[in-house]
Amino acid sequence: MLLSLTIMRSAYLFGFIFHQLIFNLDVIASINYLGHQNNDNSCDAY
Repeated sequence: MLLSLTIMRSAYLFGFIFHQLIFNLDVIASINYLGHQNNDNSCDAY
């Protein structure tokens, strides 16, 4: 019983950290995409 609780707690923490990591990577990717989009608009003809 105690072992299964520990496994569940560690799995929950791992899922939470994984979700936060994916969310942060998504935010960073969107910010980089917007930055590159703005740079492309200012530099290129199209």
